[in-house]
Amino acid sequence: MGTYYLVDYENVNANGLKGCEKLGEADFIYIFFTKNAKSLDMSILSDHGKARIEMIEVPSGKQSVDMHIGAYLGYLVGTNDKKSTYTIISKDSDYDKVIEFFKSKFSIKAARKTQIKDGADTKKAEKQNAADKKDTKDTDKLKQKLYQEVLQVLRTAGVKKADAKSTAEAVKKLYGKKQFLAESHNALIKAGNSNDIYTKLKPVLSKYV
Repeated sequence: MGTYYLVDYENVNANGLKGCEKLGEADFIYIFFTKNAKSLDMSILSDHGKARIEMIEVPSGKQSVDMHIGAYLGYLVGTNDKKSTYTIISKDSDYDKVIEFFKSKFSIKAARKTQIKDGADTKKAEKQNAADKKDTKDTDKLKQKLYQEVLQVLRTAGVKKADAKSTAEAVKKLYGKKQFLAESHNALIKAGNSNDIYTKLKPVLSKYV
């Protein structure tokens, strides 16, 4: 698994490499250029974080760099696992069609950005979104577990099924509140339960504070 940046240097020049100094060991930079390219900015190339970098000179010619980047993207997709991510660094929107082809054909994660920084930010955002989704999923599981435990205590205490369900649902909605115990107590009393019921429930509720 890795993140691969394919840089159309003749299109973005040194500006497209901004952000490469923050890359890690799982990042790879391939800089495509021809003999007609402007002088490479060695100050940027000297600091590319922990990423591995490779210079790839291709023959001069109309759309030569475009065709070689497209071909190399296909090579990387064919040799890496499904978890790898690919970013073409270029202002040329013609790459978008190539990217869409590989995304639809092989279900890869790929995009076009004008700077490595933008691609790295997108990757960070995707990781955060994945973490947020996991947190939400875990929270939903805990809420359901709380509901079931409260329901069981109420039913054991002789509360009618319908009343027990509505009360357990009310407590479930309070999960995560700063005053969870106090608000749960109020919800129980409001639903017509006694302090004795709350005393029986408190050990369960305390596990979710």
